[in-house]
Amino acid sequence: MDNSIGYEVDNCVPCCGRCNWMKRDLTKDQFINHVHKISEMFSTVNSVI
Repeated sequence: MDNSIGYEVDNCVPCCGRCNWMKRDLTKDQFINHVHKISEMFSTVNSVI
């Protein structure tokens, strides 16, 4: 995915609206890294969201 190209069939990945909003201008690797950090943070928290 390359955000500088815009919406083209070869440059789109389906995802939910929340994930699409979270990704915004991050690269794919930056987004995945961020999601992993969120997952790690919540795996250590003993509460229900």
